[in-house]
Amino acid sequence: MSFEGNISGSLAPQGARVGNISGNIGAVVPDIRDESVTTAKIADAAVTIAKLAQDVTALINSKGDASDVAQLQSDVAALQTITEGLGTASTYGVANNLTTTAAGANVLDAYQGKLLGDRMTTAEGNITTLNDGYTQLAANVFQHHKTITGTITMGANSSGQSGYSVGIDWSVAFAVVRQQDASKLVFLSMGYVDRSNCYVNWRSERTSQTDVPIRIDIFGY
Repeated sequence: MSFEGNISGSLAPQGARVGNISGNIGAVVPDIRDESVTTAKIADAAVTIAKLAQDVTALINSKGDASDVAQLQSDVAALQTITEGLGTASTYGVANNLTTTAAGANVLDAYQGKLLGDRMTTAEGNITTLNDGYTQLAANVFQHHKTITGTITMGANSSGQSGYSVGIDWSVAFAVVRQQDASKLVFLSMGYVDRSNCYVNWRSERTSQTDVPIRIDIFGY
């Protein structure tokens, strides 16, 4: 802020009346005291960033720009989409056990999935061992034993019956059927069996078509 014209007179002690002042003052000197610089003055551009020190200006500009705001908005939208996708599950607790009985309060910890998978693998192995032992026992008891293998193509969520040629000349006592790949998780049962043919009843609740290898053991005397 600058002054124009001439100022003449003498200085007076603090608090005393100022003596003669003559001439023209081209600007009014603001009385800079508390609240003399207000937000209203900043809004009216009386105080601007350009008038601040360069280091302060750089600091303000470094705190964010339009691209930062756009990225933040994008992140918030993505988070909102994820939260909406979770639904009420986003407010659930996590149950790391297989004993919780309260419904609608917890989601199952992924670690329990590993434990369940291990149990299923063990159970499948035990079933295979049991079937092998049963087959061997029956072979030792009965005079005749014939094995038939094949593959049943099962559609999604379907059921049916598949027939196989037997071709034996001895009397059938009983027959059992099992799947060669226990991981397929389908349902099999033995249907009618005679010396010429045998039939397997099956049902699949899988969501896609699957080929299931099977084995039929026929025992007789």
